[in-house]
Amino acid sequence: MADEPKGIEISKEDCARLIAHQPSADVEYKPGVDTAGRPVVSADLPGSAIIEAPTKIIIPLTLDVADLFSLPEGVAGEAGIGAIEYDIMSGRLEYNGQQLTDPQMAAISAACANMKK
Repeated sequence: MADEPKGIEISKEDCARLIAHQPSADVEYKPGVDTAGRPVVSADLPGSAIIEAPTKIIIPLTLDVADLFSLPEGVAGEAGIGAIEYDIMSGRLEYNGQQLTDPQMAAISAACANMKK
């Protein structure tokens, strides 16, 4: 059909406004060295607990059936109805595995990523 879009055309300026900033690898934190690349002593004390930050946040969704069906006092019950999952690194949002992120924005992000290569 003549009215169908041919593809995505986007400028570098548009990409800069739409896509989250991704710092280059040379400015990322590097353990054990200072900003000039010289070795430094770790601030971690022996025996310190090291906690890794999660890459995904999962939020279980439940429904209180006791309220829904007016169950007698003291009777409790929750029904699991799904989960929302957020990928911190990509910004992808899903409900029970189904993408909630806007497909058009995903296409624009992909076009911008290809432009950077």
